[in-house]
Amino acid sequence: MFFDVASRRAPLWVVKVAGGARVRCVLQSPNVGWVGTHWVGRQLLCPASFGGDCQACGAQLVRTCGFVVVLVDIGQAWRPALLEVTPGSWSRLELLSRMESWSVSGSLEFEASRRRARAPLFLEPAGASGRLVDELSTSWRLLEAIAVLFRLSSPGVSEAPSAWGVRVAAEIEAHLGAAMARAPRLSG
Repeated sequence: MFFDVASRRAPLWVVKVAGGARVRCVLQSPNVGWVGTHWVGRQLLCPASFGGDCQACGAQLVRTCGFVVVLVDIGQAWRPALLEVTPGSWSRLELLSRMESWSVSGSLEFEASRRRARAPLFLEPAGASGRLVDELSTSWRLLEAIAVLFRLSSPGVSEAPSAWGVRVAAEIEAHLGAAMARAPRLSG
């Protein structure tokens, strides 16, 4: 985990599941934070998914991804982290969980794995764990983690996700515009 000195925010560690690896996780988020992204030298949010204008949408497709707050088993302890999921991997987790009559909500334990590098992420449910950390299991904590990851203003504690999205749309457009200016093949 790193520390953002400018804002004094402690972001969550981002889980990277390597090829052939299996990572045990416990879901903490009450929901998935779905966003549209573009790759312009690095992953950046698409302003169109927040109601803004997107200059990258004309040059490349939007990739939808989701983020959830999880606890990750690191051997002797559980560490809070942010996990990026695709719509397909999340839908599979939901379907398999429903088949077992488990709720896809806080404290669902699952295993995240990849068969090889660059392969799709698989999420296999393992049942309810009872490991739910109150300060991690809020929508605000998920928004805060996404804000830190993408270098955006923090959401207000009682701010609705849609209101936060409208408020940061100009910031997202500025980040994307600067990145596209550095990547000439996408800006013209």
